[in-house]
Amino acid sequence: MTKLLKILLGIVVSLVLIVVLAGILIPILVDPNDYKDEIAQQVLDKTGRTLTIEGDIDLSISLPLSVSLELGKLELSNAKGFTDKPFARMQGASLYVAIMPLLTDNRLDIGEIKLAGMELNLIKNKQGLDNWSDLSAEKESSTSTPAATAQATKTST
Repeated sequence: MTKLLKILLGIVVSLVLIVVLAGILIPILVDPNDYKDEIAQQVLDKTGRTLTIEGDIDLSISLPLSVSLELGKLELSNAKGFTDKPFARMQGASLYVAIMPLLTDNRLDIGEIKLAGMELNLIKNKQGLDNWSDLSAEKESSTSTPAATAQATKTST
């Protein structure tokens, strides 16, 4: 083999090893449960609602470079002015995200979302206001186009 071919082969093998090691070490070294409070605070700041994550968050990385998050029981509080009953409750959730579009295009590519035991409490009050419109990404002053189409998967528990 020529010297250039050996160098290129060494670079490719090194990159593959780095990816494999990262896939093994990141879930060991990074505990997503350490970020529960920060996640709940971000949800509160953005929505005004309390997110409770009762179960553990499990993180795994797999080929072809995707991140999997598995969450235990979740609960999202209702909007102000509505009942104390939670807006949403679920027994578990999982999310699969492709890494390469995030690294190369700065684009979040969600492959799949599964919600287990989902319970939504959709309510309209006496004034005709509902408890879900405040969660919409659309604002009256802006125009938007659908960015993605989601496919719901029914999961039994």
